[in-house]
Amino acid sequence: MANITKRGNNYRIIASCGYDKNGKQIRKSTTYTPAPSIIARQIE
Repeated sequence: MANITKRGNNYRIIASCGYDKNGKQIRKSTTYTPAPSIIARQIE
């Protein structure tokens, strides 16, 4: 499952990658900055 959050001009993407042996959730995250030439409709 992924979660996408808008933060100013950037987007934060967090994905769940399951659980470790202790039951703690493993999550990977990255940020995405769209190019200035991309319109808002294309970003969605």
